[in-house]
Amino acid sequence: MKASICMATYDRPEVLRKTLASIRSQQADFDYEIIIVDDAGPQSAKEVCRQYAATYFRIDREPKYRNPSVARNLAYKMAVGDVLICMSDDVIMGAGSLQRLVNELQQGEFLLATVWNVDSDGDTRGLEGWPHIQQLTGPKNMRPLFFLGSIRRKDMYAVGGCDEEFTEPGREDIWLGDCLIHGLGLRPTFEDMLGYHQEHKRPVNLVASYQSSMELYKQKVSTAKQGLTPWRGGEPWPYLPCPPATTPIRSR
Repeated sequence: MKASICMATYDRPEVLRKTLASIRSQQADFDYEIIIVDDAGPQSAKEVCRQYAATYFRIDREPKYRNPSVARNLAYKMAVGDVLICMSDDVIMGAGSLQRLVNELQQGEFLLATVWNVDSDGDTRGLEGWPHIQQLTGPKNMRPLFFLGSIRRKDMYAVGGCDEEFTEPGREDIWLGDCLIHGLGLRPTFEDMLGYHQEHKRPVNLVASYQSSMELYKQKVSTAKQGLTPWRGGEPWPYLPCPPATTPIRSR
């Protein structure tokens, strides 16, 4: 199989529905699968995933807004595609993005779409608390974060995936980008393919909940710069090329 679209979701099935609809509207000349890991959200995403022929797995643990590193890693480990499409469950995939994320990915890089904090219908409310930010990632805001991007599965496995020591919200995604750049020597490449963030409610005092993850991030960067610890999310995972697909997943 050529590609695996992987994402964690938590308690927003209707937002996820729009995301999955945008994926299934894509034209692609390769086989792909969609893997959704529900991080024990109060509202299940199982029915939405069934409607869009996405593989669904729910983590059985206390429903709580948390860092999604465990859920994302589970999706990556379930994947069989040569290329991972790593994305947020609240980002609508712009027309033509799937094809380009896979076909334009080069050795030695990870590819990132330009993601705007507006819905595709032109809603410009922006992110709650940060209305001045318009481009979440892209040429004008070059943050190496997987709002919508692609990476070779072997590279994600080599870096050990997401760092599961980040249990509270925030900073794991920034650390992953650091590990890919400084640990593996990959180059983040920002392209003009588009993604659109869907506005939705967030937990109260979200920024305050980031504090412990921010401290952990600072600690990891400090020890890595000193050469005391590696730039890595965890121990590398075993990697085997996937067997050839017999049925195009996108045709289900």
